[in-house]
Amino acid sequence: MLFSVTQLRLRPGGRKSSRILLENSGSAIFGRSPECDVELADLEIGLQHLKIYYRDDGNLFVELLDGRSVSLNGRLVDGERVPLQVGDVLGFNDWTITIADDPDAGQKVLQVERAEQVKDPSILADRQAAFNTSRALPSSRLMAWAGAIVVTIFCLFIPWYVAAHDADELFGISVENADTIWSSGDLSHMHANLENDCGSCHEEGFQSVRDETCVSCHFDLRNHAPAADMAQSQPDLSGWDAQLQNIADAAGRPAGRCADCHTEHNPRHLVVLQDGAICSDCHVDLTARLPETDLLNVSDFALDHPQFRPTLMQVAGVNGPETFRVSLDDNPQENSGLKYPHKLHIDGPAVLKQVADLGDEYGWGDELVCADCHTPDAANVLFEPVSMTENCAMCHDLTFEIEDDGYRRTLRHGEPEEVIASMEDFYLAKALANVREAASLNTDRRRPGRAAMNRAINQREMAFRTAGLRTADKVAAIFSEGGACYDCHVITPPAEGDDPLAYQVEPVMVTDRFLPKGQFDHASHEIGNLDCISCHRADISNEASDVLLPTIESCQTCHGGQHSEDLLPSTCNTCHDYHDGPHSELMMSADDIVRRDIFLFEN
Repeated sequence: MLFSVTQLRLRPGGRKSSRILLENSGSAIFGRSPECDVELADLEIGLQHLKIYYRDDGNLFVELLDGRSVSLNGRLVDGERVPLQVGDVLGFNDWTITIADDPDAGQKVLQVERAEQVKDPSILADRQAAFNTSRALPSSRLMAWAGAIVVTIFCLFIPWYVAAHDADELFGISVENADTIWSSGDLSHMHANLENDCGSCHEEGFQSVRDETCVSCHFDLRNHAPAADMAQSQPDLSGWDAQLQNIADAAGRPAGRCADCHTEHNPRHLVVLQDGAICSDCHVDLTARLPETDLLNVSDFALDHPQFRPTLMQVAGVNGPETFRVSLDDNPQENSGLKYPHKLHIDGPAVLKQVADLGDEYGWGDELVCADCHTPDAANVLFEPVSMTENCAMCHDLTFEIEDDGYRRTLRHGEPEEVIASMEDFYLAKALANVREAASLNTDRRRPGRAAMNRAINQREMAFRTAGLRTADKVAAIFSEGGACYDCHVITPPAEGDDPLAYQVEPVMVTDRFLPKGQFDHASHEIGNLDCISCHRADISNEASDVLLPTIESCQTCHGGQHSEDLLPSTCNTCHDYHDGPHSELMMSADDIVRRDIFLFEN
């Protein structure tokens, strides 16, 4: 059951007009508070005066709030909840609410009407005296003079006296550093070079710093979402929050300014505020405000954060590999085009023997460890791509031919067409060299004429056929089971009747950054007995397609929410960067840095 609320007003000439205040509602609270469903501007009624609602049985009731009173059809109501019918009239102060029926809409209508304004001077005087603040406070003139005197003494005289006389006490009261009231506070270390150049940011006096001033230096930064999506995802403000925002707008400080997140003259923070509410205000129910987004709701890392969703490469596209995101709860598999079982390389018998044989030459220990193949990048944040030449060739031999003198001919590591072409060139050159060598050793006299030329042509054609057969045998060997390429790559052999050399190798697509939406520093995790296996379970991975990322539950063993006391406090900025580019140091406040260092020292 639903009802509507309309307000009736008497116009000049006796005509009444109506305005809809509320439509299709099952309950409504009436009062002078802006938070009420129907706000009535009258100081003589309560903030929340009464509530009219439908009960589950379909009957309409009125409930008195905050001990207020109301009359029903001219009779004072004693009970707190009273049933209502069509034609009933509720009265309180100058207001009446009439219960009417609207057959066309199939629902009841609550008609709100205010009686003619009281014009009796004595009644108006009584009301003004009852609600005037002068009964509880001194006169406005007295308060203005008192405020001016206080400001003059504490904000002008005492700071001037301290600065002029280098005083520490005044009338026995410590006034040390009283002149700092004139200072807005120290700048962050990022803007310390502007300490004596206020005009760089404050272009005009008594005016907030404008975004245009910020982007004049930070011109290469972009927001993490389009402006339209940002506006749509903002929470709806109501009550005092809305009023404060209106005041801020009027003062030239609209929402979404750079200074909303980047504060200066505040010694407790760096340039970026750390309060998680800056992010969670939008992201706590983002899917409701921005239905088309593929992001998930989140409010706190420890209490309300979705499982990690790495970005994996799927197939090669025109503009590069196509990617998709999938939750680690779904056990994602990466089709990299490689046959690389991590577990085999950590504790496989053949690998252990290889490590023992080559350990002294390459500085390995008793077994192969992650660091033997994965090299940190220059920033010590991520890792360099694993290279066949740099990381694999010492164990994976690419020899395809051993010369009579023991020289080992190795394959070039690259595209299969290039590999096969280099082998064709080698065997053809070798066959032709054998023909020339045989001709140089043949000292028999040859019959002049075309017979000698035909014999030479036949020898060259025989060399071409021999080289082709030799190449086909070697190519089949390296691209078949047990061959140098077959052990690591996914091979597609030529179909029957096709070119016998038309072997295909599935493109290698190894993801170099699984979580591009987050920032991660491996160097900061080199603490205690924490090693690679603690987070990346390569020791139990038997498939090259395994995505060896730690789950959020693994990270939550060390990282807590913003206000965590037992674990390392982590805010959104700990892992996520709002603007493009690395700003990890700027994302932590001075307090967070100290707490992090203490946590790392104790663990």
